[in-house]
Amino acid sequence: MHPNNQNLYILAFKNEPLIKVGLSIDAYMRSLVLGFDRFDLKGSYLVQARNQSSISLLERNLKTFFSTHQVAPPQPLSSGNTETFQSSVLPQMLQAIEALRETFPDAGFRMQQDLSSLIPIRRDAPGLTGAEQKAKRLEKTTRLLMENIEQNERKLQALEELLPKIPVHSIQVVEDSEKQFCCEIHLDDGQKALGRQLFDAGRMNILFSERGELPGSYAWGIDALDKGIENDTCSVHLYFNLEYEHHSSESIIRNDLATRSLTLWRNFVSEQNVSQSEIESVTSTTAPIR
Repeated sequence: MHPNNQNLYILAFKNEPLIKVGLSIDAYMRSLVLGFDRFDLKGSYLVQARNQSSISLLERNLKTFFSTHQVAPPQPLSSGNTETFQSSVLPQMLQAIEALRETFPDAGFRMQQDLSSLIPIRRDAPGLTGAEQKAKRLEKTTRLLMENIEQNERKLQALEELLPKIPVHSIQVVEDSEKQFCCEIHLDDGQKALGRQLFDAGRMNILFSERGELPGSYAWGIDALDKGIENDTCSVHLYFNLEYEHHSSESIIRNDLATRSLTLWRNFVSEQNVSQSEIESVTSTTAPIR
């Protein structure tokens, strides 16, 4: 099992009838970013697999199977607010994981209950000075930032390859201001599979840390995926809070991924709108006179 592979986590909320499902290399650090005090790690779960593709497929299947139980938390998390479900569905979700483990033994799914053991015990290194402890925290934060950058770079590359293949039916720009850039992209009918690929590549969680302490994060890119049933329709919702854009460039590990991603999406939306306008113009000028 590769040490940089992500695992699937199911975080149980302490005082809310919710569970959070997602992927992370470090489930404990993920809980810190989301809001550690809100989760019951003893009642939470971690699922590992032999490779990244198996764990990613498991996540997609669970979110598809239980999509009707998806609810947004009343008090939003720092990110991942489209990945929370009613806690009542947890037993069925665990049964589904077990069924998939038996059906696909080569995937090597392994489930761990009670994640409290993931909490680091500070007395493990009693001889460390304050400066040495700070250096170790900086080392871990730096590693997490680097892993996050590498993951999002792969997503951006996948996005660059995927966007030219997207058959767009229409685009609705909801807001384009100094604070936000939001729009809805509706694909042609019958493109659910392509829409799911677009969602997976375009949904980013970007970490940053200004002082080398625990990293903060913000959601960037695709915020939600809508899939119709009767008409086989699919749409993705873009959400960019532009107040966050500078965070990556001011982090202890600086990068321009957020800016490049936003530029890619802006260009795509602009090109599609121009194409739609040209089609409408041609259609109106060639319409028969009655």
